[in-house]
Amino acid sequence: MKALLMTPSTLLHSLAATAPAKWLCAYRWRVGIRARNTLSLSEMTLNDFSLLEAPYGHFYADPFLVERQKRIFLFMEDYNYVTRIAKLVCSEMTPQCQVIETRTVVEQPYHMSYPHVFFLDGSYFMIPETAAADRVELYRAVSFPWDWKLEAVLMSGTKLQDPTHVVINNRHWIFAGGSSTGACGQYDELHLFHAPTLYDRFRPHPGNPVKLGLASSRPAGRITVEAGRLIRPAQDCSRWYGCGLKFMAVDLISDSAYAEHEVSSLPDAWLLDGYLGTHTYNSSENFEAIDVCSYGLEVPAIMGRTRTLFQRIAGTHAAARLSPTAREITPDAIKTELPRRHTA
Repeated sequence: MKALLMTPSTLLHSLAATAPAKWLCAYRWRVGIRARNTLSLSEMTLNDFSLLEAPYGHFYADPFLVERQKRIFLFMEDYNYVTRIAKLVCSEMTPQCQVIETRTVVEQPYHMSYPHVFFLDGSYFMIPETAAADRVELYRAVSFPWDWKLEAVLMSGTKLQDPTHVVINNRHWIFAGGSSTGACGQYDELHLFHAPTLYDRFRPHPGNPVKLGLASSRPAGRITVEAGRLIRPAQDCSRWYGCGLKFMAVDLISDSAYAEHEVSSLPDAWLLDGYLGTHTYNSSENFEAIDVCSYGLEVPAIMGRTRTLFQRIAGTHAAARLSPTAREITPDAIKTELPRRHTA
């Protein structure tokens, strides 16, 4: 495991992430956007990015960029510390990376994040993370970018983190994170699923999990093609959740095999800017976006934890209600099984 670079921010995190201080503190994610230039991610600093401000008691994370008809749209998770769930929002941006307006685009009674937006066959689609509902949902834009319809449930009965869709050799793939322990922050598995079309049943790869390890399993953004190679952003969770980013080149992907290797990562020098790390990277033709995390006292988070505690004591902490409006892709059964690789 990589040695920890000690800074005031990482020292505070180490001290405050244990009880009883943990009750008073929370992670604070922020989204940054910049115009693309000749600087690589390893060369730039956070000063190159314009950081968006979320409303009080909220944070923004998981940015996805779309440029359409000379307009710039930034999709994000909008987390509410008090309710302890997130909805999905979209901000229209100026070319100078200033917010024009922000609207809610998808909201459910359960936690949502990672609004992976993509264009396919003349339509915009979104596959967000809905692990809190134990399923993977597909949304279609009725009127891009503000109006979205729940189109289908691609998989259900399992918790998958940050599902990322990509078409490879005319086959549809979903890359998703998982946890061998089920513990929060222990995202050490990469799972693959494939289907002939977006509306067919997604079948699990026989090697699932195709990768094990905290350092580069969980997805962290769109899979892109660079210099003829498929590049997959991956989260580094080896020291704590979202401590960094790695970029993996896909060497082999088939119905029976998968292989990748690391080509670059964000340097620890980013921690010197007062942040603990970053766990999402996405780009469009002319812009790129990241999220960065700090940790400290957060009064709305205390309110949210207290609220949840009283709900549990009163027996009113109900399970999330699922939307009945989407058709289920997986036939004959609700569950999508995740085969496990046995390790010694």
